[in-house]
Amino acid sequence: MKTMKHFLFASLALVLLLSSVGVTPANAQGLSGKFVLPFVAHWGSATLPAGDYQFKMERLNGIVYVDNGRKIVGMILPETAGTSYATASSLVVTESGGVKSVRELRMAPAGIVLHFPAARLANHRVQISEARYLIQILPTGE
Repeated sequence: MKTMKHFLFASLALVLLLSSVGVTPANAQGLSGKFVLPFVAHWGSATLPAGDYQFKMERLNGIVYVDNGRKIVGMILPETAGTSYATASSLVVTESGGVKSVRELRMAPAGIVLHFPAARLANHRVQISEARYLIQILPTGE
């Protein structure tokens, strides 16, 4: 029940945020992109091997769909959303205890940033030190 409430709250917050920054169906370019991941990383419950990826975000439910060109490899719900003043779209990946996790999706054209929780793996001990990586996102040209 708590998960459903969290999902509904996150979806509503995202819809409100997107409507306040003026994202319309005609301006969908800011809600999709492609990136190259140079290492294995966790994003939500998905484990992404190094490679080329594309993503799309359904504005109505806030889920980010990630595919590798052949199939959808992840459907990830953001934990929170906010306003982004980034000049370029990017993924922020952090590394803690040798585990890399996608923590932010910054979409400059839409002016939003989506936040994701760090990977929770069995036998993974949390470390205080954390490395950060910035992965550039390119428009998909749709």
